[in-house]
Amino acid sequence: MVIGARIGLSEATSHSHSLQAWLGTHHITSDAITDALIFMAVSMLLTRTAACGCGRNAALRCPGPEDAMRPPTACSPADR
Repeated sequence: MVIGARIGLSEATSHSHSLQAWLGTHHITSDAITDALIFMAVSMLLTRTAACGCGRNAALRCPGPEDAMRPPTACSPADR
């Protein structure tokens, strides 16, 4: 979905005269758009990595079926 949005933005800036005029009026260069897309890609990568790490940590702390009556906060890797 995000890749499609980036492609759409790239196509729009190439073919839309009104968008080109808006970018020129606000002094937004192609280098600024490139920097923004790079920043967006890096932040997506960091967010996905953090989310996968949190999911993995939650899975390690998750109680098994035999621990169904224990509260989740009481479960730790040392309990296993």
